[in-house]
Amino acid sequence: MNKIRFINKNKLPLLRTFVELLKRNENHMSKTNPLTKPDTPHAKSKTITLIDSDYQSLEAEEVIHDLILSKIKFLRQKQFSNMERFGHKSAHLSQRASQLQQELNELQQLLDCQNNPEQVLTIQCEIKISVN
Repeated sequence: MNKIRFINKNKLPLLRTFVELLKRNENHMSKTNPLTKPDTPHAKSKTITLIDSDYQSLEAEEVIHDLILSKIKFLRQKQFSNMERFGHKSAHLSQRASQLQQELNELQQLLDCQNNPEQVLTIQCEIKISVN
């Protein structure tokens, strides 16, 4: 049985920054040429360390769940918006939301196998943003 816990977003102000960066990145990526390589000499990039910490098992689960669920929600809202405005679904958005849901399910299975709720997990998450 999958258990999904929601946390109060006021406890994770970093989450808001992450979601805003994802939105800006998605908007930027939809406007750029997909054939342009981000490693060109004219490219500018920035790496943001979003998470770099140790968490107890339950706390780590909450952090990861909330981040992934926020991204899935964003993709579904974008999908709904496309459906309303253009009358069609984006295969990419549907596929990406499904991929993230599958990753979340697999993560839940991994964490459910942990017998020790005091187990410490290290989470590292970086976001790389390239401007072409």
